[in-house]
Amino acid sequence: MRYEERVVRVVAEARGQRVIIESLDDDGCTFRSTVKWKNLAPLLAQLF
Repeated sequence: MRYEERVVRVVAEARGQRVIIESLDDDGCTFRSTVKWKNLAPLLAQLF
């Protein structure tokens, strides 16, 4: 999935049409955040 400019992984489903996503920051550290499903977009057919 894609959230804004980041490629993310959906980790869990939360309340009220929200999901917990996991992504990497600029330093390569993993972090989690909660976003709404409608703000996620599918990945494009080709990544590179």
